[in-house]
Amino acid sequence: MIKKKIVYSPSAINWMLLSTNDILYTSYWLQKIINKLMRKGQKEFISKKIYLLFQQKKLELKQNPKLLLTTSLMKISPILWMTKRKQGKYQRILPITITPFQRYKKALKWLCQAIITNSEQLFENRLFNEILAINTNKHGTCYTYKKNLYTTLVENKAYMRLRWR
Repeated sequence: MIKKKIVYSPSAINWMLLSTNDILYTSYWLQKIINKLMRKGQKEFISKKIYLLFQQKKLELKQNPKLLLTTSLMKISPILWMTKRKQGKYQRILPITITPFQRYKKALKWLCQAIITNSEQLFENRLFNEILAINTNKHGTCYTYKKNLYTTLVENKAYMRLRWR
């Protein structure tokens, strides 16, 4: 079976960024967070929780929560990623650059993992504390994911030349 690689054109990416089911904030990435955090098809329940949280924090912080979310995704998005290449009997980990869309997808995955694995009781606290930790002091769980990725990439930077073979 031959697998086809899906290549997104710039117009397709613009369409994905503009077309969203998010009613309140028209944010593609907020809709993706809602879809990833949804359990057992309860999309309305989780979206109401997130919208109420964003409205409360908008009044408290006097900042747009959509802007906070996008800046936090930009801060934790990786520029490089790892891929494996077999060379003889060894498997090397090669650092490669990734597209901006892939960067945001990886950052979104890390953010949702951090929200799920956090030990706080209330979901709203977990979500917004992680976003604030990313934006203010750079000590969130997502930064540890990014830091671990970059340490492994620095360890394997000698194999960067193998990518072009």
